Amino acid sequence: KEIAAEAGVSPTTVSNVALGKTERISEKTVQRVQRLLEEKKYVPSMGNRLLSGKYSCVVGVMIGKNIENAEAGEVALWIREVEKEISRRGCYMLLHFSVSGDEIQRLAMMWKMEGIILTGFEGKMEESVRSRCAIPVISAKIGNAVETELEAGELMGRYVLNYGHRSVCFMDDENAHAYWRGMKRAFQNEKAASVQVKYLQLPSDRDNRIDFYKKNLARVAFEEKLLVFANEYHAAEAMGYLGDMGILVPGEVSVASFGDDIFAPLMRPGLTVVKMNPLQSAVKTVEMLYALMRDETVNPGKERIELVLRDSVK
Repeated sequence: KEIAAEAGVSPTTVSNVALGKTERISEKTVQRVQRLLEEKKYVPSMGNRLLSGKYSCVVGVMIGKNIENAEAGEVALWIREVEKEISRRGCYMLLHFSVSGDEIQRLAMMWKMEGIILTGFEGKMEESVRSRCAIPVISAKIGNAVETELEAGELMGRYVLNYGHRSVCFMDDENAHAYWRGMKRAFQNEKAASVQVKYLQLPSDRDNRIDFYKKNLARVAFEEKLLVFANEYHAAEAMGYLGDMGILVPGEVSVASFGDDIFAPLMRPGLTVVKMNPLQSAVKTVEMLYALMRDETVNPGKERIELVLRDSVK
């Protein structure tokens, strides 16, 4: 009430700004209220919010036992991205590893959750939780990232074939990466027996990787003619060392990679890349849940994978 009086607005407006519900508030008012909230170090009381019976701004992320089918690193990245998207909307994520619909219902009531994301459960759990809790519920599959990478690998493989490349080396600092499996799948589907493909595992430690480049990169470049890297960073590193050794890109060797296409346009020559982001599924899951919470039409869409051609490939 004190902040509302000083800002010249209603207490409800201050509450909405504090909770991130600013869709119907002018930008000027939002900035004025936020400045006062920061100056007075205002912290909303979760206890009071729950007792008031109004919005809790708590979104539950319930993880079941089937999560064991996904890689640990992938799970951590997915959870981080989901939390980032929920926080960006002014809400809070309650993460819980659960085993039953009863437990999820109890937590939903205890925290007055506004929506629930389920992952790692059997197919019927979403319907069961929705009927028990009477709030928006959506299921997500963390493994989407691997499937997206397989598709990206296939796209790169088809590009290699269509543009006449017949000698390729794939480099990555992980073993049997999904990109690599996707490329091989494209070669197998096309029965491309004439394509010579090699997999080289890069050291994960940067000093060791640089030593690897110095000892092997020139030989591999002249033998394979097309180098495909699993990420833009490694491609940029390698292109730098190729330049230091006087090896021309793409005159003497072509270079391509997978990635978010952030650094690729800045390289010289510009880097050909299969543009994709495996964590799009996490962002899309939160977007779909919030659409349900606002009674809007849900459009799951499709993660976009795109081949961007630049001058690094001849």
